[in-house]
Amino acid sequence: MAGGVKLCGMKRRSDVREALQLGADWIGTVIGYPRSPRSISIQEAAELAVESDRLVAVVVDPDDSLAAEVIDVVRPAAVQLSGYEEPDRVARLIARFPDTGWWKVLHIPATEGEDAADAERQLRDYIAAGAGRVVIDAGTRAMPGGTGSSASWRLAAMLVGLASVPITLSGGLTPENVGSAIAHVKPAGVDVSSGIEAAPGVKDALAMERFVSEARRAFEAVPRSQSMPLT
Repeated sequence: MAGGVKLCGMKRRSDVREALQLGADWIGTVIGYPRSPRSISIQEAAELAVESDRLVAVVVDPDDSLAAEVIDVVRPAAVQLSGYEEPDRVARLIARFPDTGWWKVLHIPATEGEDAADAERQLRDYIAAGAGRVVIDAGTRAMPGGTGSSASWRLAAMLVGLASVPITLSGGLTPENVGSAIAHVKPAGVDVSSGIEAAPGVKDALAMERFVSEARRAFEAVPRSQSMPLT
C-alpha cells in the first residue's frame, strides 16, 4: 500500500460505515474537546469503534485520567495527541500506556519563514519521545486542528525528508487539492476532516469518495522509495 488515508472528525456510525466501504485506512474521532463542533463523548466514540478496529482517538492535551479512560473504553488503534503537548509529556504517556499506538500532531505555519528550524526541532523531539507517527497540521492554541487552514507544503515536505517515522499530512485538504498535496509533500498518509463535510461532523458521501479516490491515485504515482508503508 502506497499511503494511508484517514477520514477524521467522525460523529455518526453511518459515516464510519461509508468511509470504510470507500476504503479509508483510518477513522478519526475527536473526543472530549468541547471547543470542536466535531467532539463526542468517550461512550459515543466507543460506539463508533464497534464499526472499525482502525479508529484513531483524537484528544487535545489530555490528562492521565482521560487518556486512561479513552484507552480502556474506546480501545482505539491509536491515540492522536492534537494539542501542544511537550515531548516529555508525550514520553510519559507512551511509557504509561505502552501497548497503545501514539501519534503526535506537529503544528506548523502556512508559510515556511523562520519557524522551519523550530518545526524541525519539534519533529526530532517528538520522534525521540516515542511517537510512532507524526501528523503535520496547521492550527492555533484556540483551535488546534479542524480549521480548514493549510500548513506550508514546502515546510511539510522538508520534514517528511527528515523523519524516521511515517508522516501524515493534514490541514486544509480537500478532494480538489489532495492529489497536489501528495505530489508536493510525499507523506506516508493524508488526513481530512472539514474538507469532506456537509456540516461540522456530518460527512458528505460523495466528497469522501472523491477524496479517497484522488488520494489513492496520487499515492500510486509517488515512487515507492519516497512513500513509506502504512504502519
